[in-house]
Amino acid sequence: MGQSHSELDDEVALTHIQERYRKFASECPSGNIDLIEESAYMDNVFRSFDANNDNMLDFMEYVAAVHLVLRGKLEDRLRWTFKLYDRDGNGHLDKKEQKQIIYNIKRHGNPSETENLTPDQFNDRIFDPVDKNKDCKV
Repeated sequence: MGQSHSELDDEVALTHIQERYRKFASECPSGNIDLIEESAYMDNVFRSFDANNDNMLDFMEYVAAVHLVLRGKLEDRLRWTFKLYDRDGNGHLDKKEQKQIIYNIKRHGNPSETENLTPDQFNDRIFDPVDKNKDCKV
């Protein structure tokens, strides 16, 4: 009489994995992530999960990372994404930090009317209107 809860979870997980694979294959056609190209991003990802800043992920940090990515609430994932790009950890994004986001959007995002803008122009278009007090921080 229908699928059990476990079967539905397995089906959802398989669909999720298939979607992730399609995205991975489109971004990494060789089937591999180039460590040199992705190292700055991966450093940020690692740092964002290294809660005690010891340059190692212990088991609890690893479990927290997996849980956040796979099952975390939207607000928690948004907070993590902010922390990911707040490289100096000061609680603000400056233009340099936001520029890294722009590079990632332009590299992995969908084409739009901003496609012909340089990353600096794209960054200014986003940053300037939200930097209300002109302190170069969001």
